[in-house]
Amino acid sequence: MNIDQRLNRLKTIKKVEPPPFLWTRIQGRLQVDTHLAPRRWQWSFATVGLILLLVNGGALFSHYKAVRTPSAQAEIIHLVEGLQLSPTTTIYDE
Repeated sequence: MNIDQRLNRLKTIKKVEPPPFLWTRIQGRLQVDTHLAPRRWQWSFATVGLILLLVNGGALFSHYKAVRTPSAQAEIIHLVEGLQLSPTTTIYDE
């Protein structure tokens, strides 16, 4: 069977008529189906979000607290001196 015969078969396809009031039924379902997530899911997402915020805040606070110890500050000063970094913001020795 060559391609022309196959394409000619497509010409025999007839248009199907939709049932009456199909469009109004579709519109009605779209307007009614405005579901919210179940309460359990809403509370679950809120709880997980709160836990993530608390864990991140705790991690940042513990890191900030660790950097402020005298031994950590001494290490930072040693690193700055070793790399010959300047504590000022002047770039061109003005």
